[in-house]
Amino acid sequence: MNIAEIYKMLRDRAVADTGSGGLFNASSAFKLSDWYTAVANRSATAPYVVQSIASAVADDTFGSEVVPIRVRFAVWTAIEDGLDKPSAIMRRIYGDATQTGSITHGFHRWVPTLTSSYGWSATAMRYVSTAENHDDDWFCFIPEYEFVLTR
Repeated sequence: MNIAEIYKMLRDRAVADTGSGGLFNASSAFKLSDWYTAVANRSATAPYVVQSIASAVADDTFGSEVVPIRVRFAVWTAIEDGLDKPSAIMRRIYGDATQTGSITHGFHRWVPTLTSSYGWSATAMRYVSTAENHDDDWFCFIPEYEFVLTR
């Protein structure tokens, strides 16, 4: 399992969201300035997302290799921008998946594709929870998603 590949795959999915209303659509009211891995640039301007791996611990109770992966997408916006902006960003990160339909953007029910994975495959991602880490100047909502790698 390659954590760097997972980070790249997640970021690639996010920055490819350039369609109408997309996270990186130039005319979107909530266009992200960037999608960072682990830490944001010191000069980052809101809104932006910082992705991180919350956990990736192998479960050896099965005959095959199984690694549940939990990822966090910390959505940072300026408080003076209000709550509409982080709400719209989190809706877009969640995505448009339905029980029976296809998914065109977002992460909930999206099946990650690992290109150089040495035999690893992934289950569909699923939304798990949202935490908060606000301060005097920033809203920070942190939705978590989970998927499982097997081989």
